[in-house]
Amino acid sequence: MPLSDVLTDEEVAQRVAILKRFRELLIEQRDRFKTYLAALDSQKDKITGGDIEDLSVQADFEEKILADIISLEKSIVPMRELYESAFKDEAAPDISELDSVLENLKTEAARRSRENTEILQKKLVAIRGEIKNLRANPFQRSRRAVRNEAAQANFLDIQG
Repeated sequence: MPLSDVLTDEEVAQRVAILKRFRELLIEQRDRFKTYLAALDSQKDKITGGDIEDLSVQADFEEKILADIISLEKSIVPMRELYESAFKDEAAPDISELDSVLENLKTEAARRSRENTEILQKKLVAIRGEIKNLRANPFQRSRRAVRNEAAQANFLDIQG
């Protein structure tokens, strides 16, 4: 074995630290994606339930989770580069597995998000149709006109 292939204790410690930190980041990202998927499921229920206030709170929660995922991704990218430069062709099996799980979670999150968007768009079209029907209802308009006329007095007979 050539002398150049032998790692010093410092290099081994550095590689171990990189591997541990990279693994921690991937696990944290996996957990955040699982939370995001649960939020998407909950959002789907809120959309079909029709409660606007709950849906608004759910959307805010979802935005926070996405912000966390994006900020963590910014940490993962440079750590991945460090990992790849330190380990070159020696990929750790658990890292490869975590990468695979993360890719599956990303794909599933994108699919569920599209699905929720489609459901929400259909719900909006239905609500707009209801509003249009209410505006076009002649009975609703005539009742409104009668209420407005009854509320306005033109003359008052005080001699009676």
